[in-house]
Amino acid sequence: MLDFTTISGLAICFGPLALVIVGFLIAAYLSDIDARRPYLRQMDLRPEHEQPPTQPIFREKRLTAETPAGSLVTVLPTAENDAVMAAAAPPSAPAKPAPAPATPAPVVEAPAAATDEPDELTKIEGIGPKISEALIAAGLDTFEKVANASQDDFKAALEAAGMTFAPSAESWAEQAALAAKGDWDGLAALQDTLVSGRYPTDD
Repeated sequence: MLDFTTISGLAICFGPLALVIVGFLIAAYLSDIDARRPYLRQMDLRPEHEQPPTQPIFREKRLTAETPAGSLVTVLPTAENDAVMAAAAPPSAPAKPAPAPATPAPVVEAPAAATDEPDELTKIEGIGPKISEALIAAGLDTFEKVANASQDDFKAALEAAGMTFAPSAESWAEQAALAAKGDWDGLAALQDTLVSGRYPTDD
């Protein structure tokens, strides 16, 4: 039989060990309870008066769970969670319409500048550079104007320039008429018959 002394010795030897084992079992039990407790997955962003009741509801419905800190939270199903998050998100600014492509301005071609250059009157036989300057100063600056001028017009232009009348002026109008039409072959043929710009005579 075990006497008191033996029992006391066993208690002294194995008592602390037994207490350690019992404490370990209690700690394991409590930890297992926390491990099976549902935790927070997604915060409910709705105002408190719009949140569902706090009783646990599982599967397709909301689940109210408690965090390790002791706060009650609600876990939402996927579809409802997306709807709540979309409602809580700040409204996005409306997209600005893309600007219309700029229409290029029509290209307006500038009119060709009128040339004020006089015709080369020296192509007329009997008209040299000085006579050409005198005729141009008098306004006879084109072949067409010379073709329409009279002998008196030529005489007045030369006298205004301080020059004497040139006998070759008698053929200037005819030569200028051919030059105004661009008939350079005809002008060359006429000039072949002239003598220093004058019509040939039988003398």
